Amino acid sequence: MDWTMSRNYYLTLLFVVALACLAGCNGPSNEAANQAADGTDQSANAPKVKVETSSGEFIITLQPDKAPKTVAQFIENVNNGVYNNSIVHNVVQGYNIMIGGVKSSTDYPEAKEIPNEATPENSNKQWTVAMLHDLDKVESDSVEFIINMKDNIELDAQQGGAESPDTCGYCVFGIVTDGFNTLETINTTPTMEKGEFEYAPVQDITVTKMSIL
Repeated sequence: MDWTMSRNYYLTLLFVVALACLAGCNGPSNEAANQAADGTDQSANAPKVKVETSSGEFIITLQPDKAPKTVAQFIENVNNGVYNNSIVHNVVQGYNIMIGGVKSSTDYPEAKEIPNEATPENSNKQWTVAMLHDLDKVESDSVEFIINMKDNIELDAQQGGAESPDTCGYCVFGIVTDGFNTLETINTTPTMEKGEFEYAPVQDITVTKMSIL
């Protein structure tokens, strides 16, 4: 997996969206937060991941019924400590937050490819969590993920587009169900270009630990 290629592809999308969001996108709505907290589109027995950061904690409820292979890979990453003592390496206000086991602007993990389980029905709505994929491949990254801070339908899979990197979409495999204030705080942090990262927080935000509940 060429991480730089994956990043450049993703930041192409960010370039257009970021300006619009900074100019006037609304922040996360209470209604969306309440729907997520109520467990919308989730099983009561779904696994949950606690994410502890230097800015607070939040909970991701996983959706193995929608993306079983992606969830299995994510749980493996968490159990192996891939995300522990890493940083939040890209933040676009009003758009999303990116985490990927990155230790610094020059130290990030090797990522293998996994099947992309994105479907048009499984949308990148506000508070959902999705895996990234590479510029010229439809397979998902096995490590790097985003938290959608608004409805990002441009990241959804298109009907019949599974064979093209431009239309295969980003696989949603979970949803935030607690700790919304933490994510709102992270999403409003000042950013700057640092090494490979165009929207890195000026002051590092550390992901101290991620664990299965």
